[in-house]
Amino acid sequence: MFSAKSKFTSALFSQTDGSGLAFFRISFGFIMLWEVLRYFGKDWIQKYYIKPQFHFTYEWFPWVQPLPGDGMVYLFYLLGLLAIMIAAGFLYRAAAAAFFIVFTYVFLLEQARYLNHFYLVSLVSFLLIWIPAHRVFSVDSWRKKRTSPSKKRAVKNLSGKIPAETNRQTVPVWSLLLLRFQFGAVYFFGALAKVNGDWLRGEPMRHWLADETDFPLAGSLFTHEWMIYFVSYSGILIDLLAPLLLLFRQTRFFMFLILLAFHLTNDTIFKIGIFPYFMMLASTIFFPADWLRQMAALFHPRSAGKAAFIIAAGFAVAMATSSLRENPEVIPIAVSFVAGGILAWTFLDLRNSAVGKKTTVKPALQPEVKLSTPHYICMAAMALWAAVQIALPLRHYFIPGNVSWTEEGHRFAWHMKLRNKEGKIIFYAVEPSTGEKFPIEHTKILKSWQRSKMSTRPYMIQQFAKYAGVQLRKQYNKDYEIKVDSRVSLNYRPYETMIEPDADLSKVTYSDFRHNNWITLPELPPVNSISLNPEETKNEVSEE
Repeated sequence: MFSAKSKFTSALFSQTDGSGLAFFRISFGFIMLWEVLRYFGKDWIQKYYIKPQFHFTYEWFPWVQPLPGDGMVYLFYLLGLLAIMIAAGFLYRAAAAAFFIVFTYVFLLEQARYLNHFYLVSLVSFLLIWIPAHRVFSVDSWRKKRTSPSKKRAVKNLSGKIPAETNRQTVPVWSLLLLRFQFGAVYFFGALAKVNGDWLRGEPMRHWLADETDFPLAGSLFTHEWMIYFVSYSGILIDLLAPLLLLFRQTRFFMFLILLAFHLTNDTIFKIGIFPYFMMLASTIFFPADWLRQMAALFHPRSAGKAAFIIAAGFAVAMATSSLRENPEVIPIAVSFVAGGILAWTFLDLRNSAVGKKTTVKPALQPEVKLSTPHYICMAAMALWAAVQIALPLRHYFIPGNVSWTEEGHRFAWHMKLRNKEGKIIFYAVEPSTGEKFPIEHTKILKSWQRSKMSTRPYMIQQFAKYAGVQLRKQYNKDYEIKVDSRVSLNYRPYETMIEPDADLSKVTYSDFRHNNWITLPELPPVNSISLNPEETKNEVSEE
């Protein structure tokens, strides 16, 4: 009998079917290609990376700047090519590494474009470098099969010694578990972030729904208090339960159905780009490793009825998506078709479970793995990754103040669609010797989308203040103090001062791991004392 430790390591480094992971790889590649096409189609490359004269950079990365001339355009062409290579599994390792580097570079160029799903893409693309998602349904596996010698030989890897033919169709279990952990963290910390006073009292959902009364079927209910609380609390439950219920055959269909409705609703109300469709397909990472082969087996003359049911379900979800979207696009409708087919398979699998029919072959007991240095390195790397992914979303609990107000620890913590913030700001240059103030016309330097995001983010206000101080020193050959009049409304409350008026922002520093004493900590009134004004619900909602 193996010890508990031996059983764990044997399971971790054992082999499992690689087709489900291959589906994830292909889905990731095509969703990323869609995002690149969106940037070209909406002229976002010019808008966000070429036209602005100032970019908000991230801490520790002030040196990251856009490429000159048409360099950014060519870079997005490269991103599209790399996404295709990942989907096809062609030179997969090199393509995944290059995609991670290029995408992360683009991500770091502009803080005003911070989105949680961009951060997730960067993390996932990094993990794909190390995960052998190209062993099945890929150009690389096809090329390897054609060029490998006919004599079977053992191939040693992190999973022990296995025949080369088996190696082409299987992946180590740890690769699936690592992706499940990553997406599970997104769901769990997304749920945890919603457990706050405002959300539990129905804000800002109350205001958001008041502006969506034309939503198909349910829109007329969006002003009812019970519906507001139902949507707010169901959001917590969906995030909390999704990773768990997707794992089990008896609950998978119901959870996946709820997720499809959830993501399509979010796409309709919040217009959050690729994220809903990415998460639809990524949910399959919690399915059995061989789910794709099980589904493909139904496309056989003997199972014509089941195959027709899968196709019909795909068409039904695609049509629903087309009717909900203002501007139907080919890729989201195609993704919805695939997701609908997967939903139908989960239903058929549920029916099989009701009659006790087994679909996934239970793997034989794996021999005990004798740990070597590569195994220990692999486990240490995964433990370190997990520790960082847990610590970052928790850091704001150790910082005084409301994280939605101060923003300290808000980024990289899966705080998604939690608040509405509106800000008004005026920058002043102050002559230290006389105290005379001169307004700084930041509207001539920053684009409107940069100003909108900056007005509620202290770290961006401080960064622009430092920039303004440097520019004034160059222009007038003397130092000015940079102060601001900053007023912010959180979740439709009255405006409050966010930055200490006497703080010289050209001199202060910012840390995302502690409280910065130049950010105020006002006593915010409870949301249940805020009256609902329908005219105020027209504000733009952040994609974060």
